[in-house]
Amino acid sequence: GRASPLPLMAEAAALAALSVRGSENRFPDWGRSGYVWVREPQQMYVAAKVLSEAGGKLTVSTVSTGAQSVVEKSNTLPMNPPSFWLAEDMSTFTELNEATVLGNLRDRYAQSLIYTFSGLFCVVINPYRLLPIYTDECVRMYRGRVRGELPPHVFAVADESYRHMLQTGEDQSIICTGESGSGKTENSKRIIQFFAVAAAGGRSRAQPSSPTRRKSIVGGSVTPTMHRPSFALAASPAADLEEEEETQAALFASRVTRRASMAEVLLQNSAIAVGTLEEQLIQANPILETFGNAATEKNDNSSRFGK
Repeated sequence: GRASPLPLMAEAAALAALSVRGSENRFPDWGRSGYVWVREPQQMYVAAKVLSEAGGKLTVSTVSTGAQSVVEKSNTLPMNPPSFWLAEDMSTFTELNEATVLGNLRDRYAQSLIYTFSGLFCVVINPYRLLPIYTDECVRMYRGRVRGELPPHVFAVADESYRHMLQTGEDQSIICTGESGSGKTENSKRIIQFFAVAAAGGRSRAQPSSPTRRKSIVGGSVTPTMHRPSFALAASPAADLEEEEETQAALFASRVTRRASMAEVLLQNSAIAVGTLEEQLIQANPILETFGNAATEKNDNSSRFGK
């Protein structure tokens, strides 16, 4: 049958929230004029257009304000061409320096693009608000995708680790590091969410179980048990054959209906069990945080132990 539009809408919303919106050519005369990064007390670095050069000094005009100033050339840093604006992977930069990295992260953050790749690393900036990019549909969207096929996301890192584990049979590690309040705990929860949904998604709920097997829910776990048909047509006199056949047919139909109902209930229970597992894993964090967290200058509920 046709797929429900709701998951597709959720996937489209997540993809829209993760993608660059619009384009901007801030340097239309890039080929004719030079641009550099200039140190600035408040923003650390700002983009500036080079007006002239003499004696190791540059006369520049700040792009954002138009203010002119004279700076030492040695105190400036080269800038990437406009084609690298809002780059998803900073390891592709032709000019890789502190200013280009900070400038790219700042511009992406202004568009609520909180994830940015840098080679093997995924840089995350805490948005301090909820974003529609952590749904189960978004998890499934990142399953089995090649790095770079979709916008940067912690789910892409989790999927790569998950696939390596399946392919090599070896343990994998994901290191979440950063200062207090940077989002380490929240991203750890999202990684757990990905693993829970990905592992549960290995079995298609839309496919019925084999007619010779059924599943029983025992203590929250799914235990496969063999099932043999318990009905058989018994021999009967010719005079009662038609009535006996009708009785057996009705009995067979009743059992088929009952088993279909049982299968539906078991599938529902299986879905509930999966959801409960995911929720238990994620909701276990607040309990642990009660015993191990502390307040810092930037975070009133900072984690004090590994997850």
